[in-house]
Formats: sequence, structure tokens, C-alpha cells
Amino acid sequence: MRSILVFFFAIASFLQGDEIASDPSLRSQRFLPASTAGKITDMRLQEVSGMVASRTHPGLLWAINDSGNSPSLFLIDGQGKIIREYVVEGMVNFDWEDIAIYTDTTSGTTSLFIADIGDNLAIRDFINVIELPEPQDLKDTLIRRFINHRFRFEDGARDAESLIVDPMTRVMYIISKREKNVRIYQAPSNTPSSDTLLLTYKQSLPYHNINAADITQNGREILIKNYDAIYYWKKNKGESLLDALARAPERLIYTPEPQGESIAWTIDNMGFYTLSERNQPKDQFLYYYHRNKEIEQ
Repeated sequence: MRSILVFFFAIASFLQGDEIASDPSLRSQRFLPASTAGKITDMRLQEVSGMVASRTHPGLLWAINDSGNSPSLFLIDGQGKIIREYVVEGMVNFDWEDIAIYTDTTSGTTSLFIADIGDNLAIRDFINVIELPEPQDLKDTLIRRFINHRFRFEDGARDAESLIVDPMTRVMYIISKREKNVRIYQAPSNTPSSDTLLLTYKQSLPYHNINAADITQNGREILIKNYDAIYYWKKNKGESLLDALARAPERLIYTPEPQGESIAWTIDNMGFYTLSERNQPKDQFLYYYHRNKEIEQ
């Protein structure tokens, strides 16, 4: 009987989106409750809107701030302390909202993708994704080499804060934010261009205020979050990213944050970090969720 009830609540959760049952016992135990990895004290990180684990610098993370800040890319450690600040030369931070990473398995080169996709008023003629080689040099902090991809949504301007780059295909997916059922858009494949390219609507998710996403380096596990919840998908063998997202996710244990808009897998896939923007007078913490080893991966 209990299994039937849990199944019922799981289906209800998927159908109702943000109106998921509040009973903590229904949360997936796949990851342990959050531990505090560090307290953010550097004011340069007060509006963090995206994070991703570095491939070139194991154990470190890349972080960005959103609108009103400099076009800076921060390399931080696992306690949230800044190792180095880089500036993308000639770019403006209109509203940087997420950051993703991709490694070319043939060449071994790694690229970062900065999603300048925020649009609170849904008025932008186009949005940008800035692609650049992952910085290796800790001394030269000016980024001069990058590609500025310009996109527009096929069905009109909208706010978005989440970017996924599929590590298997290099295809970019952008998830909108403000709809009752947010929408997933796909960018054209491998098309560097000076033109503004079309983002194609693929499918919806029954959630609202989606503000961050990340995928494991092996492409098997996906995290998507809003201000109240973290959702988890694990791809079946041979399943595409979109097919996986069409299934009901698990809802993970989540420690509420003042304005949590960042999530990042660790490079070994053994856990993930979350980080909030600063919301005075509340403190700003980097949280870590370790995989529960008692549950099969």
C-alpha cells in the first residue's frame, strides 16, 4: 500500500510542477543533505548566477555574476574563495545567467559557454552565448579569444536562466524561466555564425522559475533547479537528453537558499554544489551535496 501511495505522490508531483507535496519523506535520498563547503566573504561574488566544475583545474569551479556586473569569470575553490578573476575583453554582461562546459574527446580541448540569456522584461531582440577556451593560464587574466553566438527564440523573446551543453553531442539547450510550464529550446548544431540563429522549441517541463541546470561530464545525469527544489534525471542507456527530460524526475533534498540560482556537478560526479546570490542580511554559503553511496548509482 505504501508503495502505491509513494507512486501516486510521485505522479502528482510531476503533474503539478512546483506544487509538489511538502512531505520531506517523499524526497529522494540519492544525495545526502547539504553540508556547508564555505561562506562567501568576497563581495565580487555577491550576485552569482551560474557555476560549473573546471576540467582544466580539478577541484575548482567557474562562477559568473548576473546583470549590472563586469564581464568577469571567476575561478573559485571548493570553499568559495576566489583563485583568479578573468575578464572577457570587449563583452558586456547584459544578464549572464548560467555557465556550461564541453570537452572535445577527439582534441581534448575544453570550452566554456557563458549564457547571456536573462531578459526579465522579455524585450531583447537576441540573446548571446559566449564560447571560449577554458582558461589555463593563471597569470594572463584577459580573455581575448571567444565566439559570440547570437540567438533568438522562435516564438518570441522570453526570460531564461539555464543552459545545458550536451557532452555527447555539443548541442546547446536553453530553458526558459517564467512560464507556468517552462520551455526547452534547442540551438542549431555546430553552427558558428555572425547571423542571429533560431532557438527551436522542443518540449515543456511542468515547473516554474527554473534558474539553473547542469549535466554530468559523462552525460548520464541531469540537475535542474528553481528557488524551491532540485530535480534529478538519470538517462537510460541509449536515451537522448530530451527523452530523459520527458520522464518524471526525482526531487532531491534541498537546503533553502536566499536566492539560489547556481548548481554544478563535481568533476567526478560524486556530488554537486549550490550557491545563492547574497541577500542581506542573510549570509551566503556554498553548499555541497554528496552522493549517497548506499543507493546504487
